[in-house]
Amino acid sequence: MTTFDPEAGYDLYASSYKNDHAHLDSFDWELARAWIQEALLRADGPLAFLDAGCGDGRTLARCWKWSQKQDFAANLHFFGVDVSNVMLRLAAKRLPQAQFARVDLGDPAACRRWAGGHRPADLITAFFVLVHFPQIKAFFDAVNELSAAKARLIMNTIPQKSPPELNVHGHRFQIRAWHHEAQDVVATGEAQGWRLVRSQEIHEGNQLVSTLLWWEKI
Repeated sequence: MTTFDPEAGYDLYASSYKNDHAHLDSFDWELARAWIQEALLRADGPLAFLDAGCGDGRTLARCWKWSQKQDFAANLHFFGVDVSNVMLRLAAKRLPQAQFARVDLGDPAACRRWAGGHRPADLITAFFVLVHFPQIKAFFDAVNELSAAKARLIMNTIPQKSPPELNVHGHRFQIRAWHHEAQDVVATGEAQGWRLVRSQEIHEGNQLVSTLLWWEKI
């Protein structure tokens, strides 16, 4: 079975992602949405909201729709970055009001260039992203480059021991991924200049499926 890096893997899988992984919404979205809304309501003035590893744009689209009912909607600016151009085209179609760009989150210089050409992010979300980093520190290097001072980061980490087998038109493959323990994520984030505000384990039955983490940049 072929194993792809994330760019090639998600380019191939993009057309099937929405239907195959609607289930991902059940993992932690309800709590994640509440946290994101809370973070947006705390905003004091204009806010740049970046979804890092935005995929097909579902997180940004849902948050944008909610934001339009708030009196501060005009102060919110939505951005998405991803390594897959095919995913980005789907995201731009889903939410034309946001600005999307191809950024390899594993390349700190690319993250730095993005931040230099935009307003650094005041709120970053990163769901199902850390799993594609071989080293936890590299993930925090990326969000450090992308984020403004005192930024907030809402992310998840999943207990995925090995990449799932995917299938597109009979082509079986995996997308390269790594397992990280939640306590190691916390220790690394704190060492890289982030304060953990809260965390919450999400279970389906007796099985841990996700841990949500809310950080603030020190």
